[in-house]
Amino acid sequence: MTPSNADQEVLPKLMATLKTKVSGLHFNNWIKPASFDLEGSLLKISVPNKFIRDWINDNYMELIKYELFRLTGQEHQVRFSISPQLKQKVEENTSPSPSPEKPAAPLKQASIVLGKQLNDKYDFDKFVVGPSNQFAYAAARAVAEQPALAYNPLFIYGGVGLGKTHLLHAIGRYIQEKQRGLRILYVNAEQFTNELVKCIQHKKMFEFRKKYRESCDLLLMDDIQFISGKERTQEEFFHTFNFLYESRRQVVLTSDRPPKNILELEERLRSRFEWGLMADIQVPDTETRMAILRKKAAQDKISISEDLTLFLAKHFQNNVRELEGSLIRLSAF
Repeated sequence: MTPSNADQEVLPKLMATLKTKVSGLHFNNWIKPASFDLEGSLLKISVPNKFIRDWINDNYMELIKYELFRLTGQEHQVRFSISPQLKQKVEENTSPSPSPEKPAAPLKQASIVLGKQLNDKYDFDKFVVGPSNQFAYAAARAVAEQPALAYNPLFIYGGVGLGKTHLLHAIGRYIQEKQRGLRILYVNAEQFTNELVKCIQHKKMFEFRKKYRESCDLLLMDDIQFISGKERTQEEFFHTFNFLYESRRQVVLTSDRPPKNILELEERLRSRFEWGLMADIQVPDTETRMAILRKKAAQDKISISEDLTLFLAKHFQNNVRELEGSLIRLSAF
């Protein structure tokens, strides 16, 4: 079948789009060595070897298919072929480790929050910093100030009620308040899974992928450990992560444990979660717990003595949420 002129006009546009959404080093290493040919609804990709074929298939296929759909209005099948005669342009001293370029300057307009709304009680000013959480706090601030440049992805983990969700909201609110013009999507992993199931049932996967990929500049996902053992969810999130990362968009994840301890998590996802920076939050010491109580009391205009502050700090050691809750309950009497 001879490619039509219309087919051949699409390819330069596709390449131009991929060049803007895939980091320069990765584009030169993986996309540029391949040869693309379009015949109707079939995209033929010739590559020098199986390694490049697998890398394109695992990391860029969803992006390629989506951009083709956007350009032509129809879905395409993809067929790979190995052509050793193609000159391989992958530099010998490079590896598939992530190396994103500096993102383009953000637009000077108000940011948009998609999905769940951010909690205005959770910002950086209200977060009490101590030895147990100062590293995670510093990493979150760095990401908020330089999204997709400082640490991408940022993976924050720690026990229940220690402040992971607070930092997640604080990142989103900081960017929102600075009006960086970014589209912020905050969800938890359970919501992601439930939406995926509904979209599969109602055959609305295009809308699902558009929401979590094309319409999202900053993905904030809470409790990523929820996808453990869910094969279809992990498959979809794998491609979502790749799309966002290669498009130089920030991903921040929280979990109650580090990636290596999430059971039934695909190794390719585990590896990607560890690409950027992992920051843990430990149980706060007594002094930090007392500082948390003082700040909470000041915010809620509650009068509390030092003796009572010390008493509560010593009796609620493992969960900041329970610690603050004890203060609220006492104020009711």
